[in-house]
Amino acid sequence: MPCCLGGRWRYRRSHLPGWPTMMCGMTTDEPPADRARSEYRLEVPVAIDDADPGLQVRLVTPWDVDGEDLAALLLASYRGTVDDEGEDLDDARAAIAHYLDIAVRGPSVVALHGHRVVAIAFVVVVRGLRYIDPVAVAPEWKRIGIGRQVVLAAIQRLPPDSTAIGAVVTDGNEPSEGLFRGLAFRRVGAWSTHGAST
Repeated sequence: MPCCLGGRWRYRRSHLPGWPTMMCGMTTDEPPADRARSEYRLEVPVAIDDADPGLQVRLVTPWDVDGEDLAALLLASYRGTVDDEGEDLDDARAAIAHYLDIAVRGPSVVALHGHRVVAIAFVVVVRGLRYIDPVAVAPEWKRIGIGRQVVLAAIQRLPPDSTAIGAVVTDGNEPSEGLFRGLAFRRVGAWSTHGAST
């Protein structure tokens, strides 16, 4: 899944105050050549089959959950995937703290199973467009529909004046590519951490 719109989410701790060299709190360095990313977009409102997959989860806001639980989920969901860049728990804590500062209240959601965080979908605004970023799912909850459920919940909670929502996905991240294509997002081009699709 994308993290901070395709930018690395490993923090340069020496740059944290004010984050002068970061976009969304992440480094603005271009991703390595083997980490090409694509931007996907969905025009809204749109009718999407939102059949509940029957998962026993409760949706809450990210601000209703302990940040430590969100960081642990973010780290676990990326571990061993194409997006794993060797981040550690401190990196995940810093990323979550920043997301909690910039995420749009309303559409950003967390899925709980009992009291356990099993998935997140935050919505952030970059250059006037809302993006779903990040989406993270606990490893044992992947491939059963929870990612789709939280992304749909975020889309359904967008403000009425919304005309589009974006997502940025690492090329080759087949589960994420499939998730967004399955929800009628279309690829609009390559993503640059400087913002424009090409």
